[in-house]
Amino acid sequence: IGSGFDRKGAFLLVEAMLGLPHFQLLIVGHDKKLDALKKLSSKLNLTDRVFIVGPQKDVHTYLSASDIFCLPSLYDSLPNALLEALCCGLPAVITKDVGISETVSDAQAGLITTRNPEHIQQTIIAAWDNYDRLSNNALALSKEFDINLATQKWIALYEKIIQKKN
Repeated sequence: IGSGFDRKGAFLLVEAMLGLPHFQLLIVGHDKKLDALKKLSSKLNLTDRVFIVGPQKDVHTYLSASDIFCLPSLYDSLPNALLEALCCGLPAVITKDVGISETVSDAQAGLITTRNPEHIQQTIIAAWDNYDRLSNNALALSKEFDINLATQKWIALYEKIIQKKN
């Protein structure tokens, strides 16, 4: 979901689909390389399983239609799409270069992959094999990113700073 298809690993995901005959891939978003991604899918004869739908106003519909969220990103500090996926209870398959990868891994809400199509395949299969546990943990982890909880933590920090200043 989003833009920056090279950085987020969209081309790697399409290549990984060659070894995932029982899976489908949804890619949502706009990028200057949208046509190149579609051409790769066509070249690999994957257009019946790879759906590149372009930008969408409501990504929740696509998250709801998904079973696993995969982001083999080169770097991503705190991707909103990952947080949205966790809120939908989607197990995450991400690289260690995603900002909260340790948090996701420690919470057993997803699995860490590399930017190698074969390893992405293996990790997606492992996520599918452990779907119930990872899904439940993803939903539980998403609660830690609730805006109300974050607001309470910020207020507590400000109050502590004010107390020390006085």
